[in-house]
Amino acid sequence: MVFVVGLLCGFAWGAVTAWVNHLLINRYQVEEETGKPPIREMLKETRIRTAVDIGSLLVVILLRDLLPFRFESVLLGTVIALGVFSIVFAYRGGKQEPAQETEREDR
Repeated sequence: MVFVVGLLCGFAWGAVTAWVNHLLINRYQVEEETGKPPIREMLKETRIRTAVDIGSLLVVILLRDLLPFRFESVLLGTVIALGVFSIVFAYRGGKQEPAQETEREDR
């Protein structure tokens, strides 16, 4: 039971971290002339996302003696949540509403 509670706490921590990661990063802007994303912006986004993910895992590792749960369960829950919610937030951020598409056409 302690393992499951630790897994759920790690899952919650990973979900919060993925949400903060999503809020920190604005999707890279597509250049209007070429229609391709700028390489430097993509690299900067990847570096920031990686730093936030590593930072959240370091917090779990550094607090392992203070956690009332098994360290492995919290770490596993965090890793699973980071993976799942990063994909979910990237998918949600990639979808555009029809109203936004018509605004771009008007410009």
